[in-house]
Amino acid sequence: MQMREADNLETLQLTTIPHCEDPYASPVPIPDTFLKQRVPRLRRVALHGGFIFEWRSAIFTGGLTHLALSEIAPSALPSMKELLSLLRRCPGLQTLSLVSVLPALPEYPEDTMELPKLKDGYKKTKLPCMTRCYLEDHALEVVNFLRRVDIPQTCHVSLYLGRQDAEVDASGDSPSPFAPVCRAVRDFCLTRTKLHDASLRFEQRVGARIHWTFEGKIDDATDASQSVLEVSMGGTSDPSSVHVPVENAPPGSFLSAIFLMFSPAFPLATVRSAHFSVHSTTSIMFWDVMMNFPHLERIIVEGSCAHGLAELLLRYVEFPRALPHLRDVTIAHVDLSFPGSHPDIEQLLELALRGQRSHGRHVWDIKLEECWVDVDQRHRLEEAGGKSIACIGEPDVWEVESLEDDDSAAGDSVDDDEHLDSDSSELPDLEVA
Repeated sequence: MQMREADNLETLQLTTIPHCEDPYASPVPIPDTFLKQRVPRLRRVALHGGFIFEWRSAIFTGGLTHLALSEIAPSALPSMKELLSLLRRCPGLQTLSLVSVLPALPEYPEDTMELPKLKDGYKKTKLPCMTRCYLEDHALEVVNFLRRVDIPQTCHVSLYLGRQDAEVDASGDSPSPFAPVCRAVRDFCLTRTKLHDASLRFEQRVGARIHWTFEGKIDDATDASQSVLEVSMGGTSDPSSVHVPVENAPPGSFLSAIFLMFSPAFPLATVRSAHFSVHSTTSIMFWDVMMNFPHLERIIVEGSCAHGLAELLLRYVEFPRALPHLRDVTIAHVDLSFPGSHPDIEQLLELALRGQRSHGRHVWDIKLEECWVDVDQRHRLEEAGGKSIACIGEPDVWEVESLEDDDSAAGDSVDDDEHLDSDSSELPDLEVA
């Protein structure tokens, strides 16, 4: 590479082949003189691999609309001042993808409750044109950056806490310390507390990955813009793979505890629709978070965690203020005879439906999608609720699987995943979605 004029250059993508993952590999320098003169049309820049460069380099021109930086040389990692200065020079930036390039933080003890406060009067870096932001790095580095930028509500934000590594993902590593991450996401969501028709989706994915998606409309107009926030982190329900610091903790305690602790970081009071997709066991604490959904109208549950939902609905029959607006309940991919002992899902639902009717309260509309349900079970549910039960599709029951078997169960959700693309620096569109 050498100094040259590039009046017509619109897209610049540089990559090392193979990517410099070897810590002893020599980094590839980008000279200060590269593109030093004129690049008036340059709008998209992607650097992927072991490059070393100056953060004030001319390639980061003020006209950039798309920027993707991924796995650059460790010696090139910026200070927070350098990174934010670069972003301030690009006021028209629309798409930003930062993968393993965020400024490093010192290690903090596990019992740390929050990161050091920013100075009084700290001015966040405004990114007013941003529509898509993808951040992947160690959890504290991600949230430390997130709290220093001002991103529009309409920006689709994806936070991948941790680095995409098969061994780490399979170990179930969750952010540590955990509390500062929860607090930072909650603070970020303060600008999203008045969304309309908001929804929350929680998924257990391949290996130990768990994933939240919170979204809603900016206003109540039919064509209103959407606000989307995604968070992915490590977590598993397999107690043989992940230490649960409670003696004799029931199966599913680790996954359930993470869900219970982290979900309130989102503004749950705005949520009207919830969707939970879990392949492995959950404990009863998983459902304790439902008290934070005062306006929930619709719920979809996939997998064996439906047993916990049925227990919850029966318990809430005695508490009229619990889920007072719930109208629609969809259960999918489960055998209603699960777990094969008393009481099973069907029996719990039957008791809950009878309880609702006996108290003169609204009886939920029940839909069963791709469930195993026999004629007698369906008849008992319809008799208990006084209304028909919709059964849709052929049975496709998800087995309760351990961590080692998750590939076959959760593979479809990852193969089809358009939100968290590990090669988020791809051009020309620099799509990180």
